[in-house]
Amino acid sequence: MKTKRLRAAIILGLMAAVLISCSGNMETWISIRWVKGADAYGNDIKWIYVEQWNTTDWELVNNYTATGGEDRILDSQPINFTVFYCFNKTYAASDAEALSFTRVNITISESSVPIAGWNNIPMNESASVSSDADFYYLTSYGNWTAPVPEAGKTYNCTFLYQTYF
Repeated sequence: MKTKRLRAAIILGLMAAVLISCSGNMETWISIRWVKGADAYGNDIKWIYVEQWNTTDWELVNNYTATGGEDRILDSQPINFTVFYCFNKTYAASDAEALSFTRVNITISESSVPIAGWNNIPMNESASVSSDADFYYLTSYGNWTAPVPEAGKTYNCTFLYQTYF
């Protein structure tokens, strides 16, 4: 009888140890998508570069293309978003005008509920604009510093590129 109790106690102790060790290792995920593809003029997001702070330096999470994607991230660490997009040169006479005619907004949500302060927020514009014969290439930045990602959750980051001309 004592051996059965001892075995049961050992098994329960091992199960508790496994549960405790697993509870600290819940995975946190980020899903990147953009709302629409290129318009009739070729204006479009080309890629989204995502980095996360890892106690000493920024590390690449992924460089997403038109298909977006999902990746594991660290909880409790800030994230930087860099969005590269293009604007048809036919509709702007200068870099400054191209910037004024475009905007990228971001929504970060968890379980389809936007996080406070992250519902359709305009990203910061860049002074860095390049161009070729047909397009201006622009960059917008966003820093997700508060609230930081929590363990065991999946965050959906949706980007909306808008043009005004």
